[in-house]
Amino acid sequence: MRPRLLPLALVIALIGCHDPGETTSGPASASASATAATATTTATTTAATGESTTSATTTAATDTTGQSPGVDLALIEIHLDPPAPALDQPVALYFTVKNHGLLPLTAPVRLGVAIDGKPDPTLDLTLAGLPAGAAVTLGAPIPWQPPAAVTFQVAAIIDADDLIDEADEADNYAAIDVDVAAPASACRTLEAWSASEPFADQDHPSHPLPSFASGGWYYVHTQKIGGGDRVLYAAKPGRGGALAPWQLASADHGGGPHGFTAIDVDGEAFHFRNGHIARFPLVDGVMQGDVVLLEDNPDTAFAGNKYVWDSAVYAPVGAGHIIHLGGFSFTGYTYEPDVMRSPVPVAPAFTDTDLDHPHTRPGKSAFYAPPGLALGHLFTGESGGPRLWRGQVAADGALTGWQQLADLPPGTDNERGDLFIAGATLFAVRGARVYRADIADDGALAPWIELPALPEPQIDITWGDGHLEGAAYGLLGDHVYLTGPRRVFHARLQPTPCAR
Repeated sequence: MRPRLLPLALVIALIGCHDPGETTSGPASASASATAATATTTATTTAATGESTTSATTTAATDTTGQSPGVDLALIEIHLDPPAPALDQPVALYFTVKNHGLLPLTAPVRLGVAIDGKPDPTLDLTLAGLPAGAAVTLGAPIPWQPPAAVTFQVAAIIDADDLIDEADEADNYAAIDVDVAAPASACRTLEAWSASEPFADQDHPSHPLPSFASGGWYYVHTQKIGGGDRVLYAAKPGRGGALAPWQLASADHGGGPHGFTAIDVDGEAFHFRNGHIARFPLVDGVMQGDVVLLEDNPDTAFAGNKYVWDSAVYAPVGAGHIIHLGGFSFTGYTYEPDVMRSPVPVAPAFTDTDLDHPHTRPGKSAFYAPPGLALGHLFTGESGGPRLWRGQVAADGALTGWQQLADLPPGTDNERGDLFIAGATLFAVRGARVYRADIADDGALAPWIELPALPEPQIDITWGDGHLEGAAYGLLGDHVYLTGPRRVFHARLQPTPCAR
């Protein structure tokens, strides 16, 4: 192998941090709520997707002109989204690699990443293949969360384990200086909405089944109208937040036909359907077999209740708690609004809090944990209606409730849609209308502000009679994703002065 013409310290850091062929994974940043395995991408064509925004100048060796014999990889760009981040913003990292050689890359190579000269294996990627003359843009498996408002150097090297004898290895390395600004406002607003390609045809909707984000991917449950064909799809955001083409995550997710809730808990996804406490075994956008059942007995996991049309949230206060807010129980064939909780890691049975949901039919719910406080605020609505309540969760999981708040603002069509929190802001979808209300540390809401509307109402199919569809949104980086009738809508979340 020819020696690379690179800074010696970075060569040692980026190449020496792994044995050849080793793959790594690590904990995600708190903002991503994800634990990511090493991402693998195989390129067949130039694959930059979504918007392209020039960030700072990438420092790299001169791009080779013409084709070289053999495989000749070059790291030609490092791109950040957002290009000028603030301290409290997660940063999506993208790396464009080109094969200048006459031969295709057919064996996997690692793209190693370092921040200020320190390797960060959680950001590493694996490039499985690249045709001769082709280029591909790879996204890091999790966002990078800057730890301070200073200038950082983000450096990367393709073929970090030095497995390939290349014609020109000097251009395998690139670096970029990133000026991180002081913290932006904790509150958020939304830019205009964009839409993905359809995830399924007209005969295979998603609603009333759930969608969720986990491990840097967005997942959508679908089923044939009337039941059957229960397919789970997945897509990963590219540059500008646009979702890449949909891929099959599971040919039979096993859920449905009733609405149910799926949530992400520190990078693992769960659902609580029909007495089960189920974990989705997800790796790189693919479900590895059936869901993993964690309960000892489905007759006792929720004190005898077997829920659908339910509501649940993750409360990241103290050691973390999952709060289940009740729903329709097949045991007794009636609504049971018992509020139950589990510690994190999830237990084989939930504990009854002796607190009931304030409405017989629980609605969408969201949780806000003010920074620096050992408690959080749980916002929850009624299924099919505008009423909204607030409760409180302490660090030990103790719940107090409920204070009824002003009704949600009016919407369009069936007025159904998701309730979610980004930063210190509560968002409510009401048909096609979208609103925000900033949250004070004591849980008080500022007046609702109307935002850009969705292209169409979010929810098209429900069971009627006030039954609840599954939550169908996810936060990935600085974008929010909402599942609509046949497409997923996404919008960038932007810091904004808090209206409190």
